[in-house]
Amino acid sequence: AISIYSSNKIYLGWSFSFFSFFLLSLAYFFDFNLIPVFSNTAEPIYSFINYSMAFITSSLLIYFLLKINHHSEKTLHLSQENLRETAVELKKSKQRFELAIHGSNAGIWEWDITNNCIYNSPRWKVMLGYSISELETMTLETFVEKILMVDRARVQLALQNHLEKRTPYNIEFRMVKKNNSIIWVKDSGVAVFDDTGNAVLMAGSIIDITERKEIQKKIIHQNELLVKANLELDRFVYSASHDLRSPLSSILGLINIAKKTNEPKEIGTCLELMKAQISTLDNFITEIQDYSQNSRKIVKHETIELHSFTDEIIKSLMFSEKANQLKFVCDIPAELPLKTDKGRLRIVLSNLIGNSIKYSDLTKDKAFVSIKSGIEKGHHYIVIEDNGLGIGEEHHSKIFDMFYRASESSKGSGLGLYIVKETLLKLGGTISFQSTLGSGSTFEIKLPK
Repeated sequence: AISIYSSNKIYLGWSFSFFSFFLLSLAYFFDFNLIPVFSNTAEPIYSFINYSMAFITSSLLIYFLLKINHHSEKTLHLSQENLRETAVELKKSKQRFELAIHGSNAGIWEWDITNNCIYNSPRWKVMLGYSISELETMTLETFVEKILMVDRARVQLALQNHLEKRTPYNIEFRMVKKNNSIIWVKDSGVAVFDDTGNAVLMAGSIIDITERKEIQKKIIHQNELLVKANLELDRFVYSASHDLRSPLSSILGLINIAKKTNEPKEIGTCLELMKAQISTLDNFITEIQDYSQNSRKIVKHETIELHSFTDEIIKSLMFSEKANQLKFVCDIPAELPLKTDKGRLRIVLSNLIGNSIKYSDLTKDKAFVSIKSGIEKGHHYIVIEDNGLGIGEEHHSKIFDMFYRASESSKGSGLGLYIVKETLLKLGGTISFQSTLGSGSTFEIKLPK
């Protein structure tokens, strides 16, 4: 019966078999026969019938078993083919995934929240300077330790908000590499929640964005410089027009006065006054040139013998008013070398020494200008000190601003100290000062060694 009905209708085969067993039980335990009982003379016939039935049944069973075996082998073969195709597709999918991850330069991570265990992909480890065999077991605490201290609270708050409020987790922060260098990363991920709303798993990726951050930093710096340049340009146009026109107006007025007189003495006085105005104008144009050159020219380092270089600057300023009435002290060690931009250093020292001469106090018995230099804590320092008029404390925060004058009677353009500060920035140096009104000023510049 099982052979006849095969596996497609196995329930019918079993039903027929149980029915046969039922009939056998009836015939065995009760006087029940479906066919009449024959005499003993008919036994050979029954034996033949029984043998034939047994042969047919055995043949059908063998056929059934072969059929089942064939069906099983066919099913197994199809399953193997499907598995092979699935494995090939899985391999291709894995390769595409790995290529996509490699192309995106992303490091994959997976956090088993229940067991507090974090898996990091090889790319994640390499990004932080570790080998693939390192960081096999990580927890949330060890991950947080690799975040720069100042960013940790922000990252933990973002994670907490994502797990509790389900806000998107997408944050940029700094991480400390194995060699203690710092990189910027962009970290994003999403959590999986169970039926009760508890987070059980979270997965995501990090991307190294250090280069992008550097570019952003440069752009911000350039924008700041642009804003600064625009502000300075506005002030420059306003102040320069005044400082250029004022001497010219004075010269034109003196010319008109000279035309109206034939007295040599009066004409000589007008010429002297015109000379002073032209000198003021020339100084202003020189300062503008210094500012322009400092902004555009590339810094060129060369070795300077500072003592002789400073002496040369002092000699060039001796024609200035009051200079010959001052005592100059140059306390710079002989042959002290300094490697910097010679032209820019000349601008700095000329302005500072020139201011000490210009604002000297000749009413004092020992009016002086002192210049000293040396090396300290890995940098060169140059100190210019005088006992001149000094600067009031209310002006200390503004004296390095463009076109700032401490008083209306000031003869300068207000550009000198601004140019000094900007020039030192180009040289990688700094400037500081101490000054008391009526007691003098001390300016100290520091340059990299």
